[in-house]
Amino acid sequence: MLTALITSIMLFSTDPLPDTYILLPTNPSRIAQEIELGIEEEEELNEDDVELLSLLVLAEAEGECDLGKMLVADVVLNRVDSELFPNTIKEVVYEKNQFSSMHNGRWKKVIVDEETRELVRDEMRDRFCDKAMYFKQNGYFKSSKLTDLYHVGGHYFSAQKEE
Repeated sequence: MLTALITSIMLFSTDPLPDTYILLPTNPSRIAQEIELGIEEEEELNEDDVELLSLLVLAEAEGECDLGKMLVADVVLNRVDSELFPNTIKEVVYEKNQFSSMHNGRWKKVIVDEETRELVRDEMRDRFCDKAMYFKQNGYFKSSKLTDLYHVGGHYFSAQKEE
């Protein structure tokens, strides 16, 4: 999947099969932490959260490339982890005046597909960007408290400036 290619490094094997490769996550500290803690099995994801986040991703970024969708998911997940926002996906998604698609009825017009669910599951397991906290169309936010990160498709993503 595209996510695996973006978030992984390809190392080519030295064995006689030159076309084989191994994909390794680009977050070595996470791997070290999992080894240190003895985490062997993947954490189970809450499928209600997967469904709601997939709905928001499509409502906000339908027609955008996978990277654009990944970044929309990352904004929600990063907000859940931030002290500045509520601490559940549901509370972040439904927070007043945050995601226009959840308040203007756009969410009622999308049908979540398995490809989007899988993209969201991948992001919930290992985010592409752990800094994106905001996005909008038509340009970056004009704020001294935000840093511009990415312009992908029709969206501009920003992070909270570190103090």
